[in-house]
Amino acid sequence: MKSLKIIFFFTAAIALGVSCKNDKTSQSEEKADRPSKEVKGNSNNMVTAVDKLYRSNEVDTPALFSASCQQNENKAKCSQNMLQDYIKNNLVIPNKPPERRQREVISFTILTDGSIGKNIRFISKKEVCTGCRAAAITLLSRMPKWVPAMKEGKTVAMSMTIPITF
Repeated sequence: MKSLKIIFFFTAAIALGVSCKNDKTSQSEEKADRPSKEVKGNSNNMVTAVDKLYRSNEVDTPALFSASCQQNENKAKCSQNMLQDYIKNNLVIPNKPPERRQREVISFTILTDGSIGKNIRFISKKEVCTGCRAAAITLLSRMPKWVPAMKEGKTVAMSMTIPITF
């Protein structure tokens, strides 16, 4: 039942483009979700900057969770399914789980090399439970590289928002 709720929320969020514009908190964070530049250190301690951060509806090809989805007829659905499986199989519920189901909405950047940027934001109005945000960050930090988004034949950074249900 838990996995069905996670899948439902994730599918609904992707299908709607995950715009939380009706939420006052999300509106105030919408500007923060689109920085003109993001700085990220790589393994060589070199710094890379993102000149522009795109949304999924602004790119020619959105980022894909797995390269295997590139060959799939429905790339977006394949990517959704693989991300849902990743969340279901890798989310570690904190030692003190919430008393009732709660959802955390998380925004992050998929950089031009497919890695996850360091600008992870929690859009939810309040913290869901002790340790839930840490569990979400751990989940994202262990995520494999994505196939980056493409615009006009070039890889670009793309913002992504996903809900996680605890």
